[in-house]
Formats: sequence, structure tokens, C-alpha cells
Amino acid sequence: MGVDGSAASQRGLAEAVRLARQGGAKLRIVHVLGEPALFAGVPEAAYLNAVLAEACRHGEQFVATARAAAEAAGVAAEA
Repeated sequence: MGVDGSAASQRGLAEAVRLARQGGAKLRIVHVLGEPALFAGVPEAAYLNAVLAEACRHGEQFVATARAAAEAAGVAAEA
């Protein structure tokens, strides 16, 4: 189950939890960022790396929140 913090992914999570509970399945929850272009020698590289690091932190929060929601609904989840 992919999550990104959006309302659509929250609805998708709710449906995935429902289906997992029905089928006795375990959820695998992920957040994916596209691989950035190589910025070697680009003056903005430090800024872009900081933005990417922040996006990763947000993704980890999205996954942790989704996992907690799944487990609160009685569905085992891993990240």
C-alpha cells in the first residue's frame, strides 16, 4: 500500500485495511520518492539535497501514521 499523506491515499489505506482484515492478510506500507537527477557541480545541489532529506522525513511520518492506523484497526502492517 503506497501512502503520500493525501486524502486519496488515506481512502486507499482504509480500503486496504478493510480488505486485509477480510482476508486475514498483512499490509506492507511504503512511500516512494523518485530518484533525483545527479546534481554534481550544480550550485543548488545542497538545497536540493536538503529538500530531498525533508521529503524523506515526511515519507517516514506518512508510513508510521498509516502503519499505526492499520494496527489500530487490527491489521498487521510492516513498513
